[in-house]
Amino acid sequence: MPEEVSTNELSVAPANKNKKVLMIGLIAGIPILLGVGIFLGVKILGKGPADAVALAIPDPAVQPEDEHADNDTVELRISNIECPHTNTGRLFVIRMTVYATVPQKLVGADSSDQASGGHGDKKSDSAAQPGVEKEIENRMATIKDRMRTIIAGADPSTLCLARSEKPDYGLSTLRRQFKTVLDEVLGKGKVKDVMISDYMYNPID
Repeated sequence: MPEEVSTNELSVAPANKNKKVLMIGLIAGIPILLGVGIFLGVKILGKGPADAVALAIPDPAVQPEDEHADNDTVELRISNIECPHTNTGRLFVIRMTVYATVPQKLVGADSSDQASGGHGDKKSDSAAQPGVEKEIENRMATIKDRMRTIIAGADPSTLCLARSEKPDYGLSTLRRQFKTVLDEVLGKGKVKDVMISDYMYNPID
């Protein structure tokens, strides 16, 4: 009987020792597993600094050229306009020349070369196609009709025919209305600005 007790004690002691070793091994292995998991997660999901910089910085060889191209414009003469105005109770004849600034990339090769004094670079075959100046020529009757209607119905102060507290010497209202006409006829984005030169009004009576 005493021999059996001692045998049981001997069999329990190694089992307890093995459990302690296993627990210590698990506790020591948890930080290692966490470290490996974090490393793999950063490696798989994270982006390297080189990739982030490459996405943030545009190509320096292209950027200045694109900005310069967007700023290049050409002045095109739209038309000489002459029409009557009677909103003051008197008859005036209004005369003016209307110009528009358009992006150079929308202008045909011939007009672009003429605007640069005949010394422009030779354009490619795609640039040699008819540009916005051809569209203006084709729609000239519509453009002049709408502009003439605007002038005939304009407020006298808009045309500088009457005194005003804030005279519109730059004809800004008229220019804005003309640009609206060109946007409607030609399409938005083709005309950057409208200018009026040789503006004169003559009383008839």
